[in-house]
Amino acid sequence: MDECLERIFEELKGLGYDPYYADWPQGKKVVIKYRILTGKYANQTVLLGVSNPDGPYPEYPPHWIHISPLHDDGLGGPVEIYSSENEKGQTCEWGALSRPPRDIWDQLPEKSMKSFLNEHVGRFCKALK
Repeated sequence: MDECLERIFEELKGLGYDPYYADWPQGKKVVIKYRILTGKYANQTVLLGVSNPDGPYPEYPPHWIHISPLHDDGLGGPVEIYSSENEKGQTCEWGALSRPPRDIWDQLPEKSMKSFLNEHVGRFCKALK
């Protein structure tokens, strides 16, 4: 298992999530149940996955955001649509979107999954159409 994904997994666990690993066409992702806090889908729970930091995490953030059920953020839509099992073995449709937070990552006071979720995933979810 990739050390970066293991660290992401442990950070999410430390934040009170119950993460699990799942496959996707380019390898593994770490998945959590995530309650959207703002925007059109506020208070809805989705499966949210992250994968493939562009380098060693936390110096580099996760590159891909995976979401199920599939939603579009209006920035070009899903890069890859695929099926993958959830933690109960049920098949889910996923969208993998290339949404690295390069524009904010270096300005964050703390490079962590807490910051990633609060700053980057929050604005991603707010933009969902």
